[in-house]
Amino acid sequence: LGAPKSAFAAKGAAEYDLEYYLRDIVKGNKKEGSQSASMPPPTMPPRTLTSTPTSGLFLSFLLDKDCSDRCVPGNILRNYSSKTLPVSDLVESYRSRSIKTGYVQKWEIDDVMDEYYFDITSYALWRAAADIIPDYLSRDKFVRDIGRMVYSESTKAGILSQTVEKMKDEKSVKLTRTISALIEILDLFQTTKFCSSYRIGSSDPQQQKQDSKRKKDANKNSAAAIVPYIFDELDDDFVLEGSSINLLISIFRPATLGAALQITGEGSRFSPEYVATTIAAMFEAFGFVANYETYFVDNKYRENPKDFFPDEQLLQFTISLKKA
Repeated sequence: LGAPKSAFAAKGAAEYDLEYYLRDIVKGNKKEGSQSASMPPPTMPPRTLTSTPTSGLFLSFLLDKDCSDRCVPGNILRNYSSKTLPVSDLVESYRSRSIKTGYVQKWEIDDVMDEYYFDITSYALWRAAADIIPDYLSRDKFVRDIGRMVYSESTKAGILSQTVEKMKDEKSVKLTRTISALIEILDLFQTTKFCSSYRIGSSDPQQQKQDSKRKKDANKNSAAAIVPYIFDELDDDFVLEGSSINLLISIFRPATLGAALQITGEGSRFSPEYVATTIAAMFEAFGFVANYETYFVDNKYRENPKDFFPDEQLLQFTISLKKA
């Protein structure tokens, strides 16, 4: 074999650094990472959470201005509190502090019927709860108990009518039986104007196409054929065999969005949540275990990578059969 041809030496990190600095001196390199985040878009006027007899009663379960025993979170939090300072005073302290430090949204009335006042009161309540409940497992139980009690009280009051059927044996536990109950809960949050709208399933067009096909293939007499595709008989079989099923639900402009983003920005995942916990309680009543993760989604493309102004809370559920 002949002698190999001379190879070009590979540049090392030091050589790349030297080249970068020399080019910066001669021409000036394009600045990277120096772009500031844009100003947030103007806030929309607050929604007025409805006060019809049904939705007004439901709203009173979720929250009141003083976070009293009459609302579910206030009632449950008092079971954890051993502080001499009343919960309502602690909540008011956090609410006043948040106003002074520049809470962005401007409410029109000092009442939880105002979307933004509901938001800041939820923020203050969860900050107070974080002080009272430092243990992470107890915090999880706190939010789960809120969902259980909201679901229970709404069922007792007749606000939610799609309740669990009497199960004779394990095989009668079916995910398809939860569809009407799930829709009813989401509709209730929407008609109360807690959120502007919701979507069940993926926003991906290909996934929606697959879901549509599964809906057409479903038995016409089944619940899956009556409502938008959520679960079908295959899912029932998978769960009974021990598998878990995933479910995506998008909540648009929930009344706790600002509070959840603020607390997340402060480095905590213990943030206000009503929809996911109520849905999880419903699945629990029907014989399932529903765990969930919460994500924030900005549905608008923004050129500046530092801009992030979400309007959607994405709930990702993992549902499995409750073990005896």
